[in-house]
Amino acid sequence: MFIEVVAAEYEWYLNKILIKRSSDDPTGLGQTGIYRIFKTGSMADAVTAIINESIATYNSPTNTSHPLSGMTLGTVENPNFPPNMTDNSGAHLTGAWAFSNNLQLQYDFQSVLYVLKSFGIYSYADFMLDQNLVFSFKKFIGNDRHYDVNFKFSKHNSNVIDYNLPRLGQRMVNSLYGIATDTNGKVLNSPQTDQASITKYGLLQGVAAYADVKDQGILNARAQAELPLVATPDETNAIVVLDSNSAQQLGIWDIGDIVNIQVTNNGIDFNEIRRIVGMTVSLNDTGREFTTIQSNVPLPFQYGSSTASS
Repeated sequence: MFIEVVAAEYEWYLNKILIKRSSDDPTGLGQTGIYRIFKTGSMADAVTAIINESIATYNSPTNTSHPLSGMTLGTVENPNFPPNMTDNSGAHLTGAWAFSNNLQLQYDFQSVLYVLKSFGIYSYADFMLDQNLVFSFKKFIGNDRHYDVNFKFSKHNSNVIDYNLPRLGQRMVNSLYGIATDTNGKVLNSPQTDQASITKYGLLQGVAAYADVKDQGILNARAQAELPLVATPDETNAIVVLDSNSAQQLGIWDIGDIVNIQVTNNGIDFNEIRRIVGMTVSLNDTGREFTTIQSNVPLPFQYGSSTASS
């Protein structure tokens, strides 16, 4: 058996390049080259800047052999503020993302990938670096109304040959305290609770500290986004292996699409709408392909208009 590789995980290399640190020390001690502070412009402006800086580094005369030396900038969309987000003054934020003195993000010696991931977390946006080394940052990658695609495992009418539905209770928290400090060193906190989870499983408290968060509004958004991922032992990566002879093929669905996954096997009764976040295609020496799909739970506002499932 061997692996059919379409593209390497090029994003990994973005974890090996640091962001440019051009902002003055906000403490007023006069140090430069320590921080990168985003407090003006849009998030699209920030993404464009750090990717263009990376491209310049990868294409420098001394770095032409780097795997990302041919990277180019593709589509960069400016995401909208997520629901219920406020800035540091308490003002409710809607529409396109815009940084301000009351809405800042600050980074020190962090990688480009770390910053991109945090941008994606705060705004619920997606990014990718494809096999042609084209980088894109979008509000949503995929078809958010692809509910006609069904992956089923059962004794009858099955197009899935294997599955893995892990329950990660060890990391579970249903009362989360988000902690950060503002630009003046004031400690910020954002307590978030999931009462349905507390009622079912009992109180499970935890703390998450965010070094890059400098505003109360962003801290609230970060903690609110993280809690649903850890509030139950089921909110984890559901994995299915497709039968290439009977499952709907790649091309009908793709990364980012929202599909139905159903597993009925003895005491297991799993039936959920899931978003495809990863896939691996392996090819047996007989010529038979096996496609492994990784999926997670979509966010409430990502479901889109539903169509009848088949």
